[in-house]
Amino acid sequence: MPTIEQAKALGIFDETFAREYVELFYQYTEPQIVASSAFEQAFGLHATPLDEAIHTTVQWYREHAHA
Repeated sequence: MPTIEQAKALGIFDETFAREYVELFYQYTEPQIVASSAFEQAFGLHATPLDEAIHTTVQWYREHAHA
């Protein structure tokens, strides 16, 4: 995990941002597990399947693209 000094050496001069960068750096080095089961159980809703989400997102961009 980087230190605040290392974050500053990368050109991140804002002290607050540098501290947050160091604290959250694990997100770039650890696997990210995405699960919706707790949300589904708590709220009775279901996550959108990945294929459907990608299709809907691409369709939206095609309809709203400014060429």
